[in-house]
Amino acid sequence: MPSTPAQPTDAPAPVDSAKPEAGAPAWSGEFQACPSDVKSGMMHCFSETSWGICNGGWAFVSTVAEGTKCIDGAIAADRCKDQFRKVKDDVMGKTEAPSLHESSRRFHQSLPAEPAQSD
Repeated sequence: MPSTPAQPTDAPAPVDSAKPEAGAPAWSGEFQACPSDVKSGMMHCFSETSWGICNGGWAFVSTVAEGTKCIDGAIAADRCKDQFRKVKDDVMGKTEAPSLHESSRRFHQSLPAEPAQSD
């Protein structure tokens, strides 16, 4: 009788363990454990240069594109990271969250003007 492959599990990754790989499911391979407060489907920044989408406590980690940084679960142009953090802090400090459109509008308004391109 053929064996069936291991299936993903909803069990959280052993992120608080001294050796996270000790409790890793057989299918996890090159995946990295996500922090326990990151829900499935959420993007997580493992560092300013690496990110992944968490699923069942695990994420395949990718490198951000050149000239960008991963900050608080979003990728922004390196030149915009300080503005992104300020707008995010302003938005998160509100009791009623603005719409995605409004958040995006505020972020883009806060960006410095791009230098003129000369031919």
